[in-house]
This record gives sequence, C-alpha cells and structure tokens, in this order.
Amino acid sequence: MNFEKLERNLIEVMEEQQAKLGFDGGMVWLFYPLSSLNALLDTALDEEAMVQALQAFNTYALARLGKMEIMCRDGRFSLGISPEGGRYVQQHMDESKFIVRFIREISRHGSTMDELLSLFRKYSDCVHIERMENQQEFDYLVYFENGEPDSFYYCIKEDLGHMTYHRFTKEDYHDFGF
Repeated sequence: MNFEKLERNLIEVMEEQQAKLGFDGGMVWLFYPLSSLNALLDTALDEEAMVQALQAFNTYALARLGKMEIMCRDGRFSLGISPEGGRYVQQHMDESKFIVRFIREISRHGSTMDELLSLFRKYSDCVHIERMENQQEFDYLVYFENGEPDSFYYCIKEDLGHMTYHRFTKEDYHDFGF
C-alpha cells in the first residue's frame, strides 16, 4: 500500500482548502469514492478491507494528521481529519507553493487565462495545456506533465471575466471520462 501517496493527497487537498478559506482550527472532512482511495493506495480493496487499510494509514500518519474518523457508506468514504492535522498543514504550508499562488490568481477579479497559464509556466517547463472544444463544463485542461510541483489535473472554465476550476487526480480525471 502506498500510504505516502494518500498522505500527500490529503495534505495537498487541505492546503488547497486553507488557501481558499483559511485555517479555522476545526475538523476537516474529505470525501473519496472507493475507486479514488484504491488509486491512491495502489490497491484493489473492497469497502471492508479499505476501512482496515485506512485504520492502518491512520496509525502511520497519526503524528502528523492526528486521529482520523473514518466512515463509509455505499462506496463513499468520509475521512475526518483532526484539528491537529489541519494545524500541521497550516504550519508547514509554504506561501510560495503553487496551489497558494494559483488560488490567489484564479480568485482575483479580472484574472485572465494567459496570466494563469503564465503562473503554471513559472513553476515548470513541462506544462500540458489543452483547449477543450467539445466540453461544456470547462474550457481548459492544464497539468504538469512531470508531476512537479503537483500531479493534479486542473480543469478551468472562463465565464464573463471570472474563472472557476476543479482539480482532479489523474486517475479520477480519466475515470470521469472527460
């Protein structure tokens, strides 16, 4: 099992959340379908085995993320990250990190796609940019081809001078069939 990959994903998702909303000191709930957790852990577990794997993960990451609450219903997992875990992320988050700068740029009124793409290029020479002609939900797919500084797929929509995005793991992006 790839506990490191799951931990990195949880931390990156919490960094994104804190860059958007700040750190409030409370419990953070993150939701994953079974298929996403299997992809992150490099496994093919059923729900019952995944609960056990997540309990083992909690022991592995306890010093950093604190005690997690784990719930499962109909193939959807709810992971409650303790306030200690949120504090750990907040204390270790670098303000120059890509996701922090990305959130600032995409949230800025009047931000343009050219400015956003320029930001991606500041962090890597290996940026995949794809204009999605036959897709109504988003206009661009952008990601770092070598997985650095992160391995997420950014689906970006321009709408009346405002931009929105969704961020997926590579596996989830392909599972959704965009």
